[in-house]
Amino acid sequence: MVANNAYGVTTGTLDIAVTEYLPPGTMEITFENAGEVKTSFDLGSVVLSGETWFMDQARIGDSALDVKVGKRAACFGSFYPAHMTSSNKLMPTGIGTISFLYAQYAGDEKAEPLLVEVATSTDPGDWLSVGRVDPNGVAELTKFETSVNINQPMYVRIRTDWVPDMGRANVDNIIITPYAAPSYSAYEQYLLQYNVTPGDAGTAPGEDWDGDGASNTNEFDADSNPYDAASVPP
Repeated sequence: MVANNAYGVTTGTLDIAVTEYLPPGTMEITFENAGEVKTSFDLGSVVLSGETWFMDQARIGDSALDVKVGKRAACFGSFYPAHMTSSNKLMPTGIGTISFLYAQYAGDEKAEPLLVEVATSTDPGDWLSVGRVDPNGVAELTKFETSVNINQPMYVRIRTDWVPDMGRANVDNIIITPYAAPSYSAYEQYLLQYNVTPGDAGTAPGEDWDGDGASNTNEFDADSNPYDAASVPP
């Protein structure tokens, strides 16, 4: 690094720690931007990172008891099922992962479990659960991340898995990354042509899935079928 000031030119070194890489197109909801405020638990909408979300039995909390990174975090109530739901399908190329920080609301003795769901429509039967966390007893913000890997835009919902007589939960720093097509090695592509998922039992290079005496590597080198005992490398 070179610094130029009234006393001349000074050179030095600077260490920069990169803690997390966010791919281009990532949606990051911090609840810290101007206008990202919802003080009531009643049903209402709020614009977060340019997208409108509906929140019911949920508010954006800024009290001393809300566990948060900055000034605010989402607070999910416990009188009846709470949710925050995107008003539009998110991520034009699809969703890779969804992550956030979560904790039990500091003013309660218990916390509602939280579900993460996606859907192609907002019909009740279309929601697919992609993750679940239990903030009960979690006093400090803890990271949750789940892989979605769906290559089309989806509605996103975070809601309580409502249990009577439980307490509130905080959620902060929601990160939704875009879908990225997996990159396969030549060996993995070879397995896929036989409708086999790389990593499944019997797919390791040194294994012999079909029991014909030739390893999967031998079959790969000969381009024979590793799942057909009659297909033996020469």
